[in-house]
Amino acid sequence: MVGWTTPKNCLVDSIPIRAEQSEIRNGGLRVKGRKMVTITAIWLIAAFLFTSGFTFISLKSATVGSTDSKNLLLPLTDIKGHWAEAGIMEMYARGVMIGYRDGSFRPKKQLTYLDGIVMLDKMLWGEPPKSDFETSGYLKDEFKIPEWAVGYIASALRHQIIYYSDLQKVAQAQPLTRQEIAVFIIRALELTGKTDAEKELRLPFNDAKEIPDQLKGYVSLVNELGIMTGFPNGDFKGNRTVSRAEMAKILNNIADFVSYLKMDEVSGFIKSLANSEGAITLTTSSGKEVRIVLSDKYFIYLDNKAATTEKLKPGMYLRVITSTSRRTTVLLAQRVNPDEGTPVMFEQVLTLPSADILNWVEENKVKESYSVKTIEEKLYLLAARGEKMTGGYKITIRKIFAARNKNGGLDYTVFVLRSDPGRDSIVNQVISYPYSLVRFDKSGETVNSIIFLDELNRVLEEIKL
Repeated sequence: MVGWTTPKNCLVDSIPIRAEQSEIRNGGLRVKGRKMVTITAIWLIAAFLFTSGFTFISLKSATVGSTDSKNLLLPLTDIKGHWAEAGIMEMYARGVMIGYRDGSFRPKKQLTYLDGIVMLDKMLWGEPPKSDFETSGYLKDEFKIPEWAVGYIASALRHQIIYYSDLQKVAQAQPLTRQEIAVFIIRALELTGKTDAEKELRLPFNDAKEIPDQLKGYVSLVNELGIMTGFPNGDFKGNRTVSRAEMAKILNNIADFVSYLKMDEVSGFIKSLANSEGAITLTTSSGKEVRIVLSDKYFIYLDNKAATTEKLKPGMYLRVITSTSRRTTVLLAQRVNPDEGTPVMFEQVLTLPSADILNWVEENKVKESYSVKTIEEKLYLLAARGEKMTGGYKITIRKIFAARNKNGGLDYTVFVLRSDPGRDSIVNQVISYPYSLVRFDKSGETVNSIIFLDELNRVLEEIKL
């Protein structure tokens, strides 16, 4: 601990953890000047890249558990088989949600304002600096904020996740609802300025009329970003309280959305496996190869279900999240559908050929969009990231496949690769509009549909022609 005490029955999730020394000096990650608690294998990659084009990572001494699922001893006693088990274990490895002193996680327990704010701040900013605890005693004295949480609440105020008007609800341990956490998420992601435009849009939920007008923009935006969506019956249930399991899922989605959090993991497509050696070779999005040697204890999930190394296959997408402080490594694998159809030859359009194309690109590049335009026998495809406040963001249409459908026309599948600047990258501080524009000949064929997919074959946009 770092100089303060914790009440016996308090939530361990909210206690700052200091990273233990690793045998390999990994160093701490920084997010906007804050030292992150999570120590991950990503720095091992960088160290070896200086000496070789091939990276070797050992997860030895960084894991807990067993490769045999029937003997798997989870560090949290009440999550085995739970629908959110994989997501909870990711948050455990990241140090964001680490359970109670008795070893339980209590997935059904409802969150309070304090819980949700601390978790959001810890996810995005890590452990607060010591000064946040030393200079924010007024939060304890005037608002009765627990001593262990003072630093996180001070950080949340500084980063405008919450405002001073919210402190009374925090102090009273008021239950946190879905529409309220939507507000905190958008504030935390610094997207509040986009909510005015969003609230004018029609919410796609059956119970949209029950969401207060001043919150609709926030709900619309978290839904659009895929961080919080509705229930199978079409409701959003904005007044429903948020459980700890549901919060784990929300935080998983935030980790997928926020690019710098991906620096806390090793990821790529499985190229080969050598089970006898406990080794997995990945191909990263940049085309480099990473060889991971597993120790005899770790946790594996395939499509969010507990699995073993025997279930992993080449072509799957794998994320490896490791925490030396908790001696835990979580491997999260996803099946990726194989490429189907005939490869299509296309060309990147670097010079816009006409005023018509120019106007079309200018109109669509200012927002994340995936668009199609036909001019004579040429088919133009545009993939855009939208407005970015700094350089270093990229998007590339990397391959296209065509398949004949039952009506005799063609369906095109377009694979898009998106990449963001590294957390410590030197980039131009300008407004940029990254996009990728390609074209190819239709050759008189009838085109029925075009589907844009990301690197994991998730649908970005489906366009019927």
